[in-house]
Amino acid sequence: MTEHAAFIDRDNTLITNSGDLGDPDLVRLVTGAAAALVRLADAGFALVVVTNQGGVARGAFTEEDVEEVHERICELIAEETGRDQLLEHFYYCPWHPEGTVERYRREHPWRKPQPGMLYAAAADLDLDLTRSWLVGDQQRDVEAGRAAGCSTVLLSQDDAVIAAAGPTAAAPDLAAAAEIILQRHAEAHAYNRGPVIPEDATRIAIVCPSWVGDTIMATPVYRAVRAARPDAKLWLVCRPGIDELLTGAPWPDGLIVGDARHTAGLFGIARAVRERGTEALLLLPNSFRSALLARLTKAPVRIGYRRGGRRVLLTEAVTPPRQRPIPAVEYYARLAQAALGLVQPGAIDRRIELFVTSQEQAEADRLLDGVPRPFALLCPGANRADKRWPAERFAAVADALQARHGLAVVATGAPGEAGVVADVARLARNQVTNLVDRGVTLSSLKGVAGQADVMITNDTGPRHIAAALGTPVVSLFGPTDVRWTTLEAAREHCLVAEPFLPEPVTADDHPRECAITRIAVGDVLAATERLLGAATGSGDAAPRAAPAPTPPA
Repeated sequence: MTEHAAFIDRDNTLITNSGDLGDPDLVRLVTGAAAALVRLADAGFALVVVTNQGGVARGAFTEEDVEEVHERICELIAEETGRDQLLEHFYYCPWHPEGTVERYRREHPWRKPQPGMLYAAAADLDLDLTRSWLVGDQQRDVEAGRAAGCSTVLLSQDDAVIAAAGPTAAAPDLAAAAEIILQRHAEAHAYNRGPVIPEDATRIAIVCPSWVGDTIMATPVYRAVRAARPDAKLWLVCRPGIDELLTGAPWPDGLIVGDARHTAGLFGIARAVRERGTEALLLLPNSFRSALLARLTKAPVRIGYRRGGRRVLLTEAVTPPRQRPIPAVEYYARLAQAALGLVQPGAIDRRIELFVTSQEQAEADRLLDGVPRPFALLCPGANRADKRWPAERFAAVADALQARHGLAVVATGAPGEAGVVADVARLARNQVTNLVDRGVTLSSLKGVAGQADVMITNDTGPRHIAAALGTPVVSLFGPTDVRWTTLEAAREHCLVAEPFLPEPVTADDHPRECAITRIAVGDVLAATERLLGAATGSGDAAPRAAPAPTPPA
């Protein structure tokens, strides 16, 4: 097979359509779609339209009408771009099992979510489906592409829809989808030269991010490196406190803990990495100081993103993605794909993951002594005041959950957030158990979060802890853009202060319009109740237990 393709769904992907469309005079291109096709074609993609046209089976229009609509689409594209024959072929499925026209009333392998049209195109046009993409606005598009072995982009901004469909990526429109495809395509070409971390490397270190949330969003990297180099010794380098998150994880052979912000700590960490004979170091943080640390380790292979003058300190400086904002999970995973030479876009599973040890579970049980089940966990703190939803609103939610659902309520936070946690407990009419007063730590919080029936939280580290343990989470976003921290496959409902912010604009740059106080108590309760309803009868598992320790040899 010689070519790669971009398969494009037709209705509400390439053209606007609110129902059955058999009249070519009504055809309108989606804004930016024609320009996106030009970019994809110029990058070498064969452009193929694949569309279900069940209106034929329902008698709404004929196959001849479909052909005329497709001719009009080509005319409009040519008028807008000056390029003829950008689209290689149209494949459409006129059959439908509930059709009223007898000859078309049946199921057919071409009807998405079945992948028949993609297989036909591959045979007709000599396409490599594993190097191809499908873009569409429905879950059936994603399912068809996945069944054929393609990567997929779902045109949606609804977190629940995206989580249910499980596409390779999501975008608001075809123009944004093309940007994603081209970025991944460029990365795949870079990966084709082979892995930067040698396949025979026996000692590897990964420098973890400094923030709680980012460390968790990098867990797909730790898992991928372990899977790709199963026989190598793997160490994770992290600051004090972060090690509490990583206890119980099955991927590293050990942790190197130190504070690189101080000179003594910087040199101490570098010495520890050198003493282990590290052959390759993967650098996840973006700071210059972290790259200096990498250089001091003297590891023969040092790979990280090319940012802030760091290139001279690395043996392999990878160009960072142009997409902005880009989820941190995606950002770290793409660096790992380059390091490991993984060609297929999305080759690294983006699910975040944490583990709870038996000791951590026992400490969580102590913290929860006397707390009835089921219970909701509130996290009213954050590292900035403007990211904190008001304490009185958390208290109102606590009272409503107790009154409507009989949930006990527990509140948690870091030591520096003791005041706001105490405020929530004081303002609530019913009892709220204050875990800060009981001495909660990051490690014991894992055990608590894993047992909670739901967490309600600001944009802060515990959000990621709960999501990584499979706990339903309602996350509140003010002047921080949710797109920086999108979590794939999480049981999460994100509420943003300004849901109608224009696509190119980030919430970070508009603190007034995106003030977190714009999120109403009623919206938080509604989101919480939806998650609680979805979990009813689902047999939620206990927190993921850490594997048993391996006896010393």
